[in-house]
Amino acid sequence: LWLPWLHVQAQQQDPALAIDMLREALKHGDELSDHEKIKARYHLADALIRESQRQMAIAGEEVERKYADYIFEAAELLVQAKRFPDAGNKFKDAIDIRSNTVFNSLLMSVVQLTNSMAEVHEKEKQPYLNEMLRICNAMVQLKPDHYMGFDYRGQTHLAMGDTAKAHSDLMNGIRFYGTHPPEEPDAMAAYMHYRVALIEFYGNGDVGKALALLKQGIDLNGKDRALAEKDET
Repeated sequence: LWLPWLHVQAQQQDPALAIDMLREALKHGDELSDHEKIKARYHLADALIRESQRQMAIAGEEVERKYADYIFEAAELLVQAKRFPDAGNKFKDAIDIRSNTVFNSLLMSVVQLTNSMAEVHEKEKQPYLNEMLRICNAMVQLKPDHYMGFDYRGQTHLAMGDTAKAHSDLMNGIRFYGTHPPEEPDAMAAYMHYRVALIEFYGNGDVGKALALLKQGIDLNGKDRALAEKDET
């Protein structure tokens, strides 16, 4: 059981071995303290990320599915790690850094799928949408106050014809963009208002709400573009 704690640092150059060791340790979770539970999950997530990146660098698009799925496992482990008491916040910064790594990887994947789906026949889009939904769920779970996870999941629900879920996600995205704005303005964020306006107009028949949302989106877009231009100068 304690072998991983003795050797995990020495296995930084061999993430595959570290993965096996740490998975074995987590099978005995009841015997671990809260600190050890956090430590095991963090190091396992770190090893999974590094092994996934290594395999993808070697094989590219031909990488085995299990290595791509390591990112989802890492996301779940990081979410779990945050739930345990962390005396002195010893792992907070490290977990946040790795959470950002995983979130950005998931975001890149969903953007790539979105672009690829544009060239796919309508009847062949369902597998793409299912995978996008899976990715977006992981993004929302990993960062429940980040607008992008809700934005892309809302877009996915909209493409799947579930306007109720799309409306909920997009409204959450709009809210979190306001309460947890990105470091740099995102001119594309205003399209969340546009998409909700479409749902209000065509789905709910509420012209007033649709127009109000469009106005909010136009105002936000103007502010974001002004900030972006100011940063460029």
